[in-house]
Amino acid sequence: NLMGADLSEADLSQVKGLLNPIDYIKEHFKTTSDGIICYKTFGEHYQSPSNWIISPGSVIEEVVNYLPNCDCASGVNVATLDWAKKQTSGEIWKCLIRWEWLPGIVVPYNTDGKIRAARVQLIEKIERS
Repeated sequence: NLMGADLSEADLSQVKGLLNPIDYIKEHFKTTSDGIICYKTFGEHYQSPSNWIISPGSVIEEVVNYLPNCDCASGVNVATLDWAKKQTSGEIWKCLIRWEWLPGIVVPYNTDGKIRAARVQLIEKIERS
């Protein structure tokens, strides 16, 4: 557990056992020919930026904190569908992170289902079941 650890000058080149973001995305998120499918809720934990337009097809952006030792930080925070259903009670949006936007993704080392991205496209609201 690296929660709260200051890794700013740590040399992690030979570390074993840290979460591999490539494997995590592959194992926990569905993909399409356009990118990675993820899920988002709005206003439940933090107020959404006023410039975000919450409607199908909208692209929302936020400066992302690229430090993987921060579990929750700036960026468009999204999650697996399972996390969204269990951890939130509001509307859930199905979203897309396009393949060309992958450099803007961060998978925190201690993720419980959340990741963050610099850019996400809203697809549609989904029904809770």
